[in-house]
Amino acid sequence: MRFFLHAIWIPLVALLPGLSTAALAQSDVAALQQRLDAALPGSVIELSAGSYKLGQAMVLSRSGTESSPIVIKARERGRAVFDGKAGLELRGASHVVIEGIAFVHENRTPAIRLVDCTYVRITRCSFKLDSSQASRQNWIHITGSKSGQNRIDHNLFDDLASAGAYIAIDGSETAPLQISKGDRIDYNHFRSIARRDGGGARAIRLGWTKLAPSQGQTVVEYNLFETCNGDDELITVRSSGQFIRFNTFLNSAGYLTLRAGSGNVVEGNFFYSENKEGVGGVRIFGDSAKVFNNYFEGLTAPALVLSNGLAEPSPIEAPRAPATKAAIVFNTWVNCGGGAIELGATGGGIFTKPPADCIIANNVAIGYGDELVRVRSKSDGVRWSKNIMFHAGAKEKVGIDVPDDQISVVFPRLRNQGGIWRLSPNSPAIDFAEGEFDFVTTDIDGQPRPKKMDVGSDEFATGPIKQRPFAAIDVGVEAP
Repeated sequence: MRFFLHAIWIPLVALLPGLSTAALAQSDVAALQQRLDAALPGSVIELSAGSYKLGQAMVLSRSGTESSPIVIKARERGRAVFDGKAGLELRGASHVVIEGIAFVHENRTPAIRLVDCTYVRITRCSFKLDSSQASRQNWIHITGSKSGQNRIDHNLFDDLASAGAYIAIDGSETAPLQISKGDRIDYNHFRSIARRDGGGARAIRLGWTKLAPSQGQTVVEYNLFETCNGDDELITVRSSGQFIRFNTFLNSAGYLTLRAGSGNVVEGNFFYSENKEGVGGVRIFGDSAKVFNNYFEGLTAPALVLSNGLAEPSPIEAPRAPATKAAIVFNTWVNCGGGAIELGATGGGIFTKPPADCIIANNVAIGYGDELVRVRSKSDGVRWSKNIMFHAGAKEKVGIDVPDDQISVVFPRLRNQGGIWRLSPNSPAIDFAEGEFDFVTTDIDGQPRPKKMDVGSDEFATGPIKQRPFAAIDVGVEAP
C-alpha cells in the first residue's frame, strides 16, 4: 500500500503468473470498501488491472468538493473489471468521479446507482452486464429527492438483452414528487439492444408516470444510438422540461418517445436507417413539445408521429395525453418509407382523443413509395403552414389535401453534401418560412438563422458546419 498525499493506490488484483484471482477477491474487496469509507476530498482510489468479484455493491457515502473531488478510477482504462454480482452505489454523495472501469457483472443490480447524489461524473467506463441471469434492471440508475447535476459522458453501453434501461433517471418516490434535475448525458455510445417480445428494454428512461409534471432540465446531447432495438420507445421521456438534442440515431428500431410531461424539446437530431425494418423517429404525447431542426432519412416506420391520447383514465394503460400545443417546425424528411408524418395515431383503437392546437410549419419532406402524410384519424387541432412536400410518384401521394400556403407541393431542389441532403442555391425553400418561432435561432448545422429563414432543418449558408452526424469514433470511451 502506498500513500501519496491524498492519492490512494489499491492493487486489488495483481494477476501475477500462477496467482489465483479468486484467492485474493474477498480481502481486496474489503480493502476497497475501507478506502471508500475513509475517502476525503481529493482522494484518488486507483484500481489496478484485474477482476473484482463483488458479492454486493460497494457503497460510497462521502463527498468531495468542486475543486477536490473524490476519484475512483481504473489505473489502466478498461482493465479494472467488475465481474461479480454487483457494482457501485453512491448514497448522498457529491463531487465524485468514476472513471475508466469496465462493468460486466451479473445483471441483477445496477452497475452504478446514485441515491440523493449531486455532481457525480461517470466517464470513460464501459458497460456490458451479463444478462444470462436476466432480470429487469437499469444499468445506471439515478434516484432520490435530492439528486441532480450529475454527468454521464464518454461511455460505452453494449448488449442489453433484458428489460430495463441503460440509463434511468428518477427522483423522489413520495410527495413532493421531483425528478433528478439538471443532469447531463453526452458523448456516449449506446448500441446493441436486443429486440424483446415483451418490450421494456430501452436506451434511456427519463422519469415515470407520477413524475411527469416535474421539471427535469436534463440534457441528452451528442450521443450515438446504434441498433437499439429492444422496445418501441428507445428513449422514453416521462417528465417535463427535458432536452434531447444533437444526437445521432442509426438503425434503431423504435422511437424517441415523448410519453408524458410538458415542454420537452427535441432539437437538431439525425435519424437514419439503412433499410432496417421498424426504424422510426419521434413520437409525441403530452403538452407543448417543440420538435425542430431534425433530419430524418430512409426511415422504415413513420418518422414523426403526432399521437391521439386516451379519452378517459384507464386501469390498464398508463396515462397518455394527446399531443397538445406541439410545434413541429423546421425539420427535413428524406425518403422515409414509412411516411414523414403520421397524424392522429390511435394505438390500435385505444387512443381516441385527437391532438389539439398543434402547428406543423416550415418543414421539408421528399420521398417516394408510401404517402408522405398518413392521416389515421381526422383532427381539427392541427394547423399547417409553409411546408414544402414533394412525392416522386404523384401529387396525391402527399397524403393530405390542404391549401398551397399550408403545404406547397413543389420539388425542393436538395443536394447531397457530406451525406446530408441540403438546400441548393436555387431551392424554393430559401426565405420561404413564416411565423414567429423565437426558439429557432440556428439550423441543424449550428449555423445562425437570419430574420428571414429557410424552410427545413438546413439554412442555406456557406460558413463552417459546427454540428454533424456522429460515428463511433466521435463518442464513447476512446473519443476525444
